[in-house]
Amino acid sequence: MKKLLSFLGAAAMLMSCNSNSYEIVGTYADSSMDGTTLYIRNYDNGDTIDSVTVANKCFHLEGKIDTPVIATMKSGNMRIMFVLEPGKIEINTENGSITGGAPLNAVMEELANKANEAQDEDTVLGLLKDSYEANKDNVVGLYALFNYLQIADATTDDVKAILDEASPVVKNSVRIKGYLEMFEKLAKTGEGSQYVDFSVKQPDGTEAKLSDYVGKDGILVVDFWASWCGPCRHEIETSLSKIYEKYNGKGLTMLSVAVWDKLEDTQRVAADLGIKWNQIVDAQQVPSDIYGFNAIPHIMIIGADGTILSRGLQGEELEAKVDELMAK
Repeated sequence: MKKLLSFLGAAAMLMSCNSNSYEIVGTYADSSMDGTTLYIRNYDNGDTIDSVTVANKCFHLEGKIDTPVIATMKSGNMRIMFVLEPGKIEINTENGSITGGAPLNAVMEELANKANEAQDEDTVLGLLKDSYEANKDNVVGLYALFNYLQIADATTDDVKAILDEASPVVKNSVRIKGYLEMFEKLAKTGEGSQYVDFSVKQPDGTEAKLSDYVGKDGILVVDFWASWCGPCRHEIETSLSKIYEKYNGKGLTMLSVAVWDKLEDTQRVAADLGIKWNQIVDAQQVPSDIYGFNAIPHIMIIGADGTILSRGLQGEELEAKVDELMAK
């Protein structure tokens, strides 16, 4: 089951009736973080809201904010998430929890705990949907919707229906608008659609195109991956290698396309993995901007006539689909 990693962060909001000032404080157990600058960023649009440098094992910053936002702060290897609004926010740097909470904090904490205790994805989706319905006009509802759209099998129409009845908090969200764009791209390049070509300049100066491989030898299996992605490496070492060994030269072509990665890292890891099939490197956001995927590995099967036959399968499901297509 896909996990809502963002729920592992703590969320808090302290109310202040007479001021729009906030105060954020925290203490570390030792001086290892001294001199480190901590950035408070808006989770929705990525903008930096504030920053502070750790000194003498602690940090303290003050500022003003008119409208509450979901904020994040990276502390070491931990991303701490909370609601930033007027009041004092005390951050526990050991576990990311927030003390001194308030109503919205309590709601988010309860939702986070229930989601992490849930045994299946349907339960999590139900919790998120209920939380959104109960908090449509505030950032807790927006946060629930963020996570709902990440794991739900939603369509463009589903997102549009939500936005039609949404509050300004949701309608004005950069992330929600991004999700809508992503779903629209997915709809245009879904199963049964014709593939969309792209071109990427390679290290030797040549232009590599997806069309260079479509229809050359039966079906084309395209793997979008990156060197830093553990599941991508696993898929290459297991299912993709099995498919290649079984069907290479028998009516199937394979292609790995490196996205969101540093060229030198791609080349090093590809060599370590011993990838034997075709590769396009340094594609960055070009394919994802066209095909709308926001997670990897993302594997697509394209027929000899350019029709997209499958998207998003991995592991045994991918192997079974390839076997089915090759048997025709």
